[in-house]
Amino acid sequence: MATRFERDSDPAGPVVSGFAGGGFRIDGEVFAAALLTPKAALRWDAPAIEALDEAALAPLLKLDPPPEFLLLGTGARLVHPPRALVAGLA
Repeated sequence: MATRFERDSDPAGPVVSGFAGGGFRIDGEVFAAALLTPKAALRWDAPAIEALDEAALAPLLKLDPPPEFLLLGTGARLVHPPRALVAGLA
């Protein structure tokens, strides 16, 4: 049996509707980088991956309750975040 996905008629939070020329289309706007929560999409001045640290993720890490997981997009190729960041998040 196939599963059918349908969009909520009135979603509670931001809706990511696609990728558009170097950014994500979220609620009708294009974000080059964003911090997403169930309630909001925040524009993010993302540092280079090698410079990524907990301070760059502070708006997410300060949430109550804290995020259950972090999905980090690194572009066209997979790039691992700094080990210090991974250890700090663990």
